[in-house]
Amino acid sequence: MESANKVDDRWSHRRRVRLMASLDDGKWTPRQGAIRDISIGGVFFETGAIVPPVNSFVILGLQVQEGDRFRYYRLPAHVTHVEENGVGLKFDEFDAETVAALRSALLSAGDGEPEREDA
Repeated sequence: MESANKVDDRWSHRRRVRLMASLDDGKWTPRQGAIRDISIGGVFFETGAIVPPVNSFVILGLQVQEGDRFRYYRLPAHVTHVEENGVGLKFDEFDAETVAALRSALLSAGDGEPEREDA
């Protein structure tokens, strides 16, 4: 079930992945879930029944393996659309740390299938 208030101006290809992450909207205990797809511009986060509304500010917590160690990133984003099983997020800041986190996440995703443009 997709929200009628979808705000999505995707500018980069998404890659199907399965990465564990957390979502913090500052109002509830951070939710654990999984990133279903990722791009330089955003992610789809599967979170279950309770999701923040469209245009909410959130922090995506992402742990990425870099070589033989793990690194934890906190990426500011906002909710672009709400579906039955999760939310679409668009990243708000593109500083060096955000770009490094996304690059690491995309590399750790390996050969995940790129999604169709209309997905």
